[in-house]
Amino acid sequence: MLKNRSWDRPQDWTILNDERKKKWSEIADNLEQFYRDMRTQRHINIGLSTWRTPDEKHSYDNFFKTLKDQNKIYDAVNMLSKIAASKGGTRRLVGISQGMLNEKDLPYVYLSTFAFVLILTYESNLNVLKKTLTTMNLKNRKGEPWNKEIEDTSIEDLLGMLKKHSQKPVLYIEDMLFKNKPLRNAFSHGLFWYENEMICWVDNVNSPESHSKTFIEFIQIVREQSMFTQCFLWVGAKLISEGFFEP
Repeated sequence: MLKNRSWDRPQDWTILNDERKKKWSEIADNLEQFYRDMRTQRHINIGLSTWRTPDEKHSYDNFFKTLKDQNKIYDAVNMLSKIAASKGGTRRLVGISQGMLNEKDLPYVYLSTFAFVLILTYESNLNVLKKTLTTMNLKNRKGEPWNKEIEDTSIEDLLGMLKKHSQKPVLYIEDMLFKNKPLRNAFSHGLFWYENEMICWVDNVNSPESHSKTFIEFIQIVREQSMFTQCFLWVGAKLISEGFFEP
């Protein structure tokens, strides 16, 4: 039986509305089930919280520092997204800046932050998966032992091999990871622009066709991806605290 409903709630739980609480619980259920399936199949990184060498300890310490600071970034962008989406929020922010910002500049301040965070959410999830899992006991489609380290395995290959051991949760993770892939790629490659309160992008540098979303739609995408990543970090931290990754 899943335990996440009895875990201590996230720090900002009380400010989430009912819809977002329901979404958080849905994400947590799928992530926890995935990891419990992975432990049953011996695909988790046993020893994540017990180190054999000083270098291993430094590696884990540094990794957890990145996650801790990234979580602060997600908190900050959630706050900024609320300001951007609220009525009069932009005007108040311009006023507080005492002339350092104007309403024409501010969308680009938002855009630079939100674009960075959309890329970061994907990388954060990828890093957590590759730090908490192992390819040691995985087999390829032919039933042969997988001969690559997890660092050298693409996320598509990794999730594809894990799907047979945890079908529904893996499909859920795939959907959340790749849901906004074209938009995230456009930001990664600098192929986007802001026009008439729309976020516009092209799929490649020679593409004659462009795509667009309203700025509000874009903010919702960032908030959704940020919530998924924050829940991912929360589930991982709770599993570590219960000794899940110990032998």
